[in-house]
Amino acid sequence: MDEKRIESLVQVSKENPGVDLTPLLKENLQPPLPRRRVYFVSLLFPPFGLYYTVKYLLLDNDSNEKRRLGWIALVCTVLAIGAAIGSFALVAKLLVQTQPNLPENPTDLLREYQDIVR
Repeated sequence: MDEKRIESLVQVSKENPGVDLTPLLKENLQPPLPRRRVYFVSLLFPPFGLYYTVKYLLLDNDSNEKRRLGWIALVCTVLAIGAAIGSFALVAKLLVQTQPNLPENPTDLLREYQDIVR
């Protein structure tokens, strides 16, 4: 809340002593939303980004700004999960291409390992 707005509210309270400014001040003096933390958690630790999605979309959705932050957390979480799955699939595909003589059945690989150890 900027100083001009505070000054105007103080002026209104001086002119009208019966006006209670407590609700206005509580509404306007709330701390800002933790946007950076929400983005950081949603992108780097995707499953935990769902916490902010639930918090700001379902539980604490009294303002458009909070709802918007909840949607952004959801989108960031979904994108991060998609990127992780895509990266894993790409690495797996590259490993299969570079190791053509790997057995198709994992138990065959275990048997080969046991034969080497013996």
